[in-house]
Amino acid sequence: MQADLDQCGWQIKPEWLSACLAKLAPAPASLAAVVKCLIYTDIRAYGSGGLPQNVIQIERGLLQRPVVV
Repeated sequence: MQADLDQCGWQIKPEWLSACLAKLAPAPASLAAVVKCLIYTDIRAYGSGGLPQNVIQIERGLLQRPVVV
């Protein structure tokens, strides 16, 4: 999961990813669900200015395929 996010150019703190995966458990975490969780985490942490410029691209492309965690 971390590698998929890094591939998008979004450097995610490992603790954010862990927290989001824990929030989504026990359901299998899709990349879409994790990215949405991370977006909201990022907004809370930094305001909208903390979001990467390519979030829309991530949502349109990578989110279409499920990722096994």
